[in-house]
Amino acid sequence: MKERYLNLATGLIFSSLAATALVIVLFFLPTTSEFFEFNKFTAFLALTIITLIAWAVKMLVDGRFTITTTPISLPLIILLATTAVATITSIDPYHSLDRLLVTMTIIVFYFLTVANLKSRKRVEIIIFTLIGATTLASTVALFSYFGIFLPFEFATIHSFNPLGLVSRLALLQALVLPLSISLAIFSKNQKVSLT
Repeated sequence: MKERYLNLATGLIFSSLAATALVIVLFFLPTTSEFFEFNKFTAFLALTIITLIAWAVKMLVDGRFTITTTPISLPLIILLATTAVATITSIDPYHSLDRLLVTMTIIVFYFLTVANLKSRKRVEIIIFTLIGATTLASTVALFSYFGIFLPFEFATIHSFNPLGLVSRLALLQALVLPLSISLAIFSKNQKVSLT
């Protein structure tokens, strides 16, 4: 019974992390006044909360509480503390609260990812998911540029892409392209060493 719950929690954590790689790139809803950023963050926050709950259940069932630290763990905690102090001492703390929420969510997601992605295969799946989502977003942007629009009424502009701004898509591509190249080189070297 314990193994079943552990496997279920581990699967839910991995699925949430993989879904996040898709959501931050492709998810948007035309139901709010801000199609992209608000909806992406809301979905990201929901997935982070789901992952956090699944991780807590996994630790309770397993009977062990572990946090994985990295060289950037301390700077991230300092950043969170600084953001919290800036929010509290702000002239308008309620307006600054959203920045604290964003920072806290990203840092919690980082610690969840570091603590739960232990196998090379799972890391590669997440990276391939991010590469695939970025490729799809780039394809949509390219088609929109040439006048082949998605079947949505609001997507009939030449600069449409699932990230909202072309500069955001370019920044994501600048991150994913080196990941793709290094993954291709590493995979090639791995095949060569096995033969």
